[in-house]
Amino acid sequence: MTATFASEQLDACGFVVDFIAAERCLAKVVERLHHTSLNACDLFTGRNPTAEIVAQTIFDQLALDESISPTLRRVRVTEAPGCSATYVLNR
Repeated sequence: MTATFASEQLDACGFVVDFIAAERCLAKVVERLHHTSLNACDLFTGRNPTAEIVAQTIFDQLALDESISPTLRRVRVTEAPGCSATYVLNR
């Protein structure tokens, strides 16, 4: 899984995003999905957890964190070698 962050301006320290905050947030989201049946995960109740839905759901979960959400642009999920889905927010 890959998350992409972008901004037209850097913050006062010269960053687009604090990677430590981003990694912490990513770890929390991925922890809920790792070694679990996606069909049984509460994040996908009533939805088929396709790679596209998983990418969108991870994006949505990351967007809840105000420290990284302003610069979050896309999440890519790789299902198998050469097979990935990307959810992109156009701001």
